[in-house]
Amino acid sequence: MDAVGEIQVLLVDDEQEILRALRRRLRRECFTLLTAGSAEEALKVLEGNDVNVILSDARMPGVNGIELLEKIKWMYPEIVRIIITGYVETNGLIQAINKGGVFRLVTKPWDEERLREIIYEAIEHFRTMQQNARDMEPIIKHHRYVDDGDGVSRDDKVLEVTTALVEEVRTPVACLDEEFRIVCANHKFRLAVIDDIDGTLPDNLSSLLEDGAYEELKGNLVSPEKQLLVSLHIAGRNYQSRFRLLRQQDPLFALLFIDEEEGKEHT
Repeated sequence: MDAVGEIQVLLVDDEQEILRALRRRLRRECFTLLTAGSAEEALKVLEGNDVNVILSDARMPGVNGIELLEKIKWMYPEIVRIIITGYVETNGLIQAINKGGVFRLVTKPWDEERLREIIYEAIEHFRTMQQNARDMEPIIKHHRYVDDGDGVSRDDKVLEVTTALVEEVRTPVACLDEEFRIVCANHKFRLAVIDDIDGTLPDNLSSLLEDGAYEELKGNLVSPEKQLLVSLHIAGRNYQSRFRLLRQQDPLFALLFIDEEEGKEHT
């Protein structure tokens, strides 16, 4: 998906006047604009369209926007999620937003030009994640085909080659064993994490996961084709992160990507 015009953006709001106003103001942009008046309608739109970015109002009847984005996080993890709210932030709201892996938090009333910029930032973020996924393919293939030989164990070969491959990736990434201990990490990961946790890498990343995420990850990381999104809590900040299984019973069990800090607010 190289052309911006192929990007699809979905707006979700139960107020039709807002949807009509946004449709008028964004109709000349270089992406396809879709709309939905409820969470249920949004899920139907997602079934029939290749949506890349979604903006949802937080407060809607029935399933609200935060619950919708949390559901989309697991059903369509590649979609970049933005929440719009007209209410004063509370700890409960921020926690709920983090559970949905929100890319940006926009408060009402918003600046029209800034909202447009945020949509294009989300599109660029989507492209970056797609490129990161392509960068990971050599590592995935490497784990499928490395065998013992030349007097070097398969485990040693896996670790040596993967460490070199991971260093070339443009996003912070680490390889984990089955207990979620860091086996190797690239320079960008070390900078991102060490700077935030007093100069040392954590022994086990499970302590940085949101409640219940460790068990959910262990139960759902069953296929190298599947990515799972979770929030990492580091030095009081939340980071949107992705896990991808490498191979069962290997010294390197899964890959962890840190995409960026979650829930940044824009007005």
